[in-house]
Amino acid sequence: MNSVQKVVAAILTSIAIIALGTDANAQEKKIHKKDVPQAVLAAFEKNYPDAKVRGYSTEAEDGKTFFEIESMRGRMTLDVSYLPDGSAAEIEEGVTVGELPDAVKAAVKSNYPRGTIARAERRTVGTTVTFELRIRSGKAQVGMEIDPAGKILKKTTKNAESERND
Repeated sequence: MNSVQKVVAAILTSIAIIALGTDANAQEKKIHKKDVPQAVLAAFEKNYPDAKVRGYSTEAEDGKTFFEIESMRGRMTLDVSYLPDGSAAEIEEGVTVGELPDAVKAAVKSNYPRGTIARAERRTVGTTVTFELRIRSGKAQVGMEIDPAGKILKKTTKNAESERND
């Protein structure tokens, strides 16, 4: 192996290690219903009796174990992460554009006048609500996290040539 090949191999190895360790704190693992605590199942069934479960997973993050139930309510996604005692830690619900607050729609319109909202989710962690959106604007796809008042918290742009975080 010549020196150029060694450098390329080292770079590729580094990229692989970074990609695998991007969130070393959180390791999601698919599990079966029988592996989910009864308190979690009961809380989900009580709060979302009309949801159709698609799968279960567990994740350890910052020393805490979470159980996620992925589901559908009609045509919308619903993913809920619970602590083992059945208390909800995070709720991600698909929403229609019509369900978005006017301030959120205005923030999108002012940043991407010709953009269209391709996907929208309401994310609730404790009492904090944000909206995660995917916007198509020309060839670019933009991911945005916006608070209910229309403040942009995070923006990620992808296009055919590159990917960048704003």
